[in-house]
Amino acid sequence: MPRILKTSLLLIFLILSISIGFAASSETLSVNVEKTTSISQIVDPYFDNLVVSSGTNLKEQPIISGLWSPDGNRLVVEASISSPKKTSFHGIYIMNADGSGIRELASTLNNTKEKSLSLHILSWNPDGNRIAIFSNIFNIRDFYIFANPEKTLIKAAGKCNYTTVDEIRKNILDIEWQNNLMWNPEGTKALALMDQDTIPLNYQLYLLDSNGFVLQKLTDMPNNVGFALWSHDGKKIAYSATGQPESENDLWTVNENGTEKKRLNYNGILVAWSPDDSRIFYFDENFSLYSIKVDGTDRVQLSKEFSRNEDVFEFSQDGKKLISAL
Repeated sequence: MPRILKTSLLLIFLILSISIGFAASSETLSVNVEKTTSISQIVDPYFDNLVVSSGTNLKEQPIISGLWSPDGNRLVVEASISSPKKTSFHGIYIMNADGSGIRELASTLNNTKEKSLSLHILSWNPDGNRIAIFSNIFNIRDFYIFANPEKTLIKAAGKCNYTTVDEIRKNILDIEWQNNLMWNPEGTKALALMDQDTIPLNYQLYLLDSNGFVLQKLTDMPNNVGFALWSHDGKKIAYSATGQPESENDLWTVNENGTEKKRLNYNGILVAWSPDDSRIFYFDENFSLYSIKVDGTDRVQLSKEFSRNEDVFEFSQDGKKLISAL
């Protein structure tokens, strides 16, 4: 399908969704705003103290963003000033839903212009008892930090046990390169792709506990693991491994405990699990979208010219219908 047509289809889909949403809200929802609370007014004094204590003279207003906890009772907020020509500052704060009880979880007080460590909130685990933070020093390391919202305890994910921002910064080369962090459905474990320092990087799949400690290395292959997804029941993991040449993309599954590794297809980039975990969706080197059973049988081509980043891919609530590229 030509890209312009797919873009138009997506826009039409979005417009229809918005129209339906407005219709439903006008008939069934009644919203009364009793009080508004400015998160910036709550966070700014804490962040201003951070900037003042750094000894710098930054006057920029921080960029504020936040994520609700799964139960909606708490909010984790990030305040950041980032500039390629100046020292950057980052603060992560936790507060109650009404804005009370604000506490700092982590901040980058001792950043330098040359090696500014960044902190960006990524996700709550489904239980709401851990927060994942993406952190990096540009061109040196990308990695994750796990925070306990009940305390101020943080820990760098991976094999190291660094629990303060200063420890992390000073020992950053001991931390693995990390990406593709994903919680299991219960929030008790997480997946991450990690590699220590090979050139080029050869990411492998690791299983972490809710504190970021490594439980198990799930893959050990010459190919780079590029993307992984938990099944909806958390019992299996699907992943794509990219070799050389780049057209050699293998699609695999493995049990959550590392057993029963199975190659489903010699050419496949993972897209999604079906809602009942019976099938896996992927696209090949020609960007054709396929569905295949978890035992590697019954491969079905669904569409051509699929793009994971551009095309609509959404299951109906009963899991029997799918919106995708045509």
